[in-house]
Amino acid sequence: MRALILGEKEKKAIEELTRYADSHRINKKTLEQMAQGKALPIGDDPHYVCYLPDGFRVVFSFEEQPMGWSRHLSVSVDAQDKCPNPHAVQLIMMEFGFRGSIKDCCVWTEDLGERVAVNLVQGEID
Repeated sequence: MRALILGEKEKKAIEELTRYADSHRINKKTLEQMAQGKALPIGDDPHYVCYLPDGFRVVFSFEEQPMGWSRHLSVSVDAQDKCPNPHAVQLIMMEFGFRGSIKDCCVWTEDLGERVAVNLVQGEID
């Protein structure tokens, strides 16, 4: 198990990423283009990515999902075929403004080839 470190430097990086994502929201049309391979995925844009100590990679965006504007968080670690532990994901999601627990989100895993990401979406934001 790896340690999640959320010091002042990491919290500042999360705050900057959240601010960027909020001012560059992803609308339905862009999401559809991504699904069709006509636009790059969010994780390929470094503006939506931050790295946390001990190998965590975090991708965050605000997206116009069918349920309305939503937070979308993807968390992975730098080891093939390994998922981040649920406790680390819970702590990270809280830093990005998610409410409640993992159980209050739509959750799925995604095999990215070089790593496995845990994705969380939570709607009902402004």
